[in-house]
Amino acid sequence: QSRQFIEGKLGILGTSGSATLTLRRPFNAERRDYDHLDPKDLYWGLGGVTRSFLEDLVTCIDGGSTPGALHDRKNDQYTFTISLELFRRVFADRSWGEIFHLFNNLKVLDMLGDISMEVMLDGLNSSNLGLFSDGQFQSVYLFAIAELFKDRNCVTLMDEPDAFLHPEWQFDFLMQTDAISRDAARTNHILMSSHSAATLIRSTQPKIKYFDLKDGNANCYAVPKRIAINKLSSNLIKFAEEEQLLSILNAITIE
Repeated sequence: QSRQFIEGKLGILGTSGSATLTLRRPFNAERRDYDHLDPKDLYWGLGGVTRSFLEDLVTCIDGGSTPGALHDRKNDQYTFTISLELFRRVFADRSWGEIFHLFNNLKVLDMLGDISMEVMLDGLNSSNLGLFSDGQFQSVYLFAIAELFKDRNCVTLMDEPDAFLHPEWQFDFLMQTDAISRDAARTNHILMSSHSAATLIRSTQPKIKYFDLKDGNANCYAVPKRIAINKLSSNLIKFAEEEQLLSILNAITIE
């Protein structure tokens, strides 16, 4: 469901079948020249689980390669062109959570230079991820979070996750989040704040927790959805359940 949502919202028709990973010298590497053809100096002397991860990534390169051949001496960086088909095969026995943490280790070490992937978009033959808007990336982040934590016993806090979304996407946001995270609701409770009246319209809850400040104190009220929407929009948006129902019935009749 997450994949279908993201492909639909971003207009993705397909991918090139590969991704490019760029690595830079980690912040804790010794300040010296490294011989990247020497096994001890590969990846600036990196060892442990992250070294093993990179060695596995080398096996995901179409046609094969050696770590030393991937190093750009001039820019002092490694570039991996990873076949997605081979990646899925090599990491088939790893959980999504483990794979995420392996990439996150590169981020923590300040080695992660860039991850890029060419995609085919509706109306364009190919493009790169840099052409997506902040709102489009927001959609990717939200559903990546839903996937990453769906099997955890946790609370997910979202501070205005709909802030960069198109009003139409805000309107669909809660329903799509609920559809994707429904299986995870028993273990992962999502607590979300929003200033968007458009987002609240699709809320299935009859009452909304509304916060305001009065006389220096923060107050919280459980108010009907209609009142919360009116307050958030300074009465510019009027909402009534019966009008919404009438609108839906009218749309069905027209279709």
